[in-house]
Amino acid sequence: MIRFVICDDNVEVVEKTRLIVNKVMMPYDYDYKITRFKSYNSTFESIIKNNDEQKIYILDIELPGTTGLDIADKIREHDWNSIIIILTSHYECQDLVFESRLMVLDYISKFSKYEKTLEKSLKTALNILNQKKVLNFKYCHSTYRIPYDEILYIKVSPEKRTTIFTIDGNEYGINAQLKELLTKLQPNFQRCHKNCIVNVEKVREVNIKNETITFKNGVTEKLMSFRMKRGFAEYVRKYK
Repeated sequence: MIRFVICDDNVEVVEKTRLIVNKVMMPYDYDYKITRFKSYNSTFESIIKNNDEQKIYILDIELPGTTGLDIADKIREHDWNSIIIILTSHYECQDLVFESRLMVLDYISKFSKYEKTLEKSLKTALNILNQKKVLNFKYCHSTYRIPYDEILYIKVSPEKRTTIFTIDGNEYGINAQLKELLTKLQPNFQRCHKNCIVNVEKVREVNIKNETITFKNGVTEKLMSFRMKRGFAEYVRKYK
């Protein structure tokens, strides 16, 4: 899910921004939520510290008791993956924004082509988030964010324990079924067994006879089932 966080003390600007977000998101098949604030508070802080979501922040440069840049600084203390867009009534502050080195995506005037510029910026933000997909999950009271391109395969053991195996040799237990995970993962994740999903982009070789898969990091595992091995091998061949 993507959370859009709008923070502006002007009610009209907040509502206009909300409508623009909804318009931009209409063609996309994404779950999203819009959260609105007039100022920075403890609820806002809790959102910043929550790493389970992808976030796009739309912040006014001038806010009661603080600034959009101050909030951006708090965001970057915890999170360098979320997108930050700054709104302003004073375009002369532009140099200050980009000198802050807070990876602000855009700096938008509320009075000059606001709707068109914000729409373009939001589409750019979505493209950035799309390029670096991560799998978010909680396990044993800890929160994990694993980039899709670091996952080799996901397997369910005979004891019904689902485990993620990564390219660096780490293993992560996850409380989720493969069917559920497939709805979140990209097309390069393909079933090779009723109890296993493989990241096709990480596959070097498929050995149908031995029912093994060799990954690009040199690891070879027997993961394929007799029923699915030929279909999986063909999918890998066409994908590459």
